[in-house]
Amino acid sequence: MPVTEFEGNISWGYNISYALAPDKYYGTKLALQNFIDECHGKGIAVIMDMVLNHAFGQSPMVQLYFDGNKPTANSPWFNVDAKHPYNVGYDFNHESTATKNYVKNVVKYWMQQYKIDGFRFDLSKGFTQKTSSDDGSFAAYDASRIAIWKDYNSYIKSIDPNNFYVILEHFADASEEKVLADDGMMLWANINYNMNEATMGWLGASDFSWAFSSKHGFGKSENLVSYMESHDEERLNFKNITYGNVVAGYSVKDLTTALKREEMAAAFLFAVPGPKMIWQFGELGYDYSIDFNGRLGEKPIKWDYFDDSRRKALYNAYAKFIKLKKNNAIFATTNTSYNLAGGIKYIKLVNGSNTVMVVGNFDVTPQTANIDFGTNGNWIDAISGTNINLATTNYSTVLAPGEYHIYSKQALN
Repeated sequence: MPVTEFEGNISWGYNISYALAPDKYYGTKLALQNFIDECHGKGIAVIMDMVLNHAFGQSPMVQLYFDGNKPTANSPWFNVDAKHPYNVGYDFNHESTATKNYVKNVVKYWMQQYKIDGFRFDLSKGFTQKTSSDDGSFAAYDASRIAIWKDYNSYIKSIDPNNFYVILEHFADASEEKVLADDGMMLWANINYNMNEATMGWLGASDFSWAFSSKHGFGKSENLVSYMESHDEERLNFKNITYGNVVAGYSVKDLTTALKREEMAAAFLFAVPGPKMIWQFGELGYDYSIDFNGRLGEKPIKWDYFDDSRRKALYNAYAKFIKLKKNNAIFATTNTSYNLAGGIKYIKLVNGSNTVMVVGNFDVTPQTANIDFGTNGNWIDAISGTNINLATTNYSTVLAPGEYHIYSKQALN
């Protein structure tokens, strides 16, 4: 989350006041530079959450042109009143030449002074001068907003043409997002609600196929960053143990069961081609509500989760899924098919002579899977290491609730 100087000491960081300095509560410029160097030394890229839709009242840029309540009409940077319904603080005039120069100076500074590897731009949909009062009009195709982002993306690429990540928290009309993706930018895909319905065992709205770039019309899966959790959504496992489905002999509210269903969800998430975001401690089944200590309040840092063998098993499963994804080209294939409606769900990946089938039962009762694997013969289970042999191309078996498998025709690395 944002580390640029914000108002107060304890915050999510979106109440930004100075975009050119790390927040004093976190440490010094040198300490942050050293941290980034250490990450780079371990092969870790550092992507920064950048807030440039707005600024708060401590900002000298706000105070220079301020009537005591809001920016004045002659402010070179800010609108008198916000142009869209999701604004906080004071809204930048994104058509202003002064604002555009400022944004470019900010990104250049962080890229060159700190060697940042990418930006996740907060509320990128707000980079518009069109006035809207509801999400529908705010999200509608906006040629001016597209031009602004293509200009910024071009400028960033002029500084680092090869290896810099530009990620937009956009959530605009799909036709607009496609233009931005085609220009090389990456967009967020929020599958929290549908995936959580699946993990809780409520299947009516459990289709999380929005994680696939093809659903967005993107030509490349690397332009879509799918995620099950973020700072803005309720934790999956909190809802599992609070609202999970319960039948005789099986309860999603049971922690052990809930964690195993989190594991199954992760197996499906990482099978979807393209980059993924994991929210902090999601890999350990964090189950404190977003509203614990207030929505913006500090949450417990649960390093002791590692001492719980059930949570550590989930962590180890995440690590295995990530290694499979990184080490095997089939997880980046464009040849995909899936059925993610109902209790029995599957994802099929094909690359050359290899096929991967991820199958799972998200229901709370045993269900029979009948899935055409496309090829008969021997299949290897990447999780257990055991083999199954199909006499025909049809995979037919009863799966227990929460049971999943990752099968492949050829052994995965």
